[in-house]
Amino acid sequence: MKDKLLGQFDFAKVKQHMDDVNWTWSGEVPSIYKMIQVVSRMYDSLEKSSDITTISTGGFTLIEHNYHYELCFSIESADVEKV
Repeated sequence: MKDKLLGQFDFAKVKQHMDDVNWTWSGEVPSIYKMIQVVSRMYDSLEKSSDITTISTGGFTLIEHNYHYELCFSIESADVEKV
């Protein structure tokens, strides 16, 4: 399942955006290979935990719900508290 998820995600599109805005990790824009390594570790962390269903880092968010995985790369978000 991990290979299918990684294969369906357009890392080149994310890389292009990161290059365009100079989005860096540890002082440099990550390579596609590095992004895949990070997402792979995120996936492994979700697989090992029964308590964690969402993990995020470096713009990537990986969500697991009932053995369904969703991988996103976010460039903007908002959240408000209901009063």
